[in-house]
Amino acid sequence: MTNEPESTINTEILMMPEGSVGATRRQFCKPVVCGIQVECMANGLELSLMCDLRVMEQSAVLSFFNHRYGLPVIDDGTARLPARIGLSRSLDLILTGREVRAEEAYIIGMANRVVPPRDDMNDALELEKIFVSNSFQQAMQDETMHTSKIASNEMHRGFKWFNKTFKDDNTVS
Repeated sequence: MTNEPESTINTEILMMPEGSVGATRRQFCKPVVCGIQVECMANGLELSLMCDLRVMEQSAVLSFFNHRYGLPVIDDGTARLPARIGLSRSLDLILTGREVRAEEAYIIGMANRVVPPRDDMNDALELEKIFVSNSFQQAMQDETMHTSKIASNEMHRGFKWFNKTFKDDNTVS
């Protein structure tokens, strides 16, 4: 008997609707805004992708550096990122771990707004105030939930395909 950890990935955990880590579960009925300052990497980036809008400071940097350290992107990032920026760009960022500066993030769709650096994230808070003051609050909630549900269903179809296609050792079935 060996004391080495199991090297197989539990694919059931990848299929959990709330996300394998849980923090990125998408069960909000109102729009969620993320303010990004300085660096947003790995699971922090996955959390930002769960949000509806991302406000990013000009000096901020995004990165999936996981593979540099042998760590997988495990919390729906591999589904949410392609939904935002396309498959080819997603693979570029996930497989290389290269940094994305604010200007590029805006151009490719990872950030909705780029703002000057400062000590607060008032720009993100201003968006939230607009949502709150909107008299069509129920319509916004319905639209947010409907759009999120469509994206979530698409991600889960992709997970099912992946699990049918690949064995535990990442070889094709």
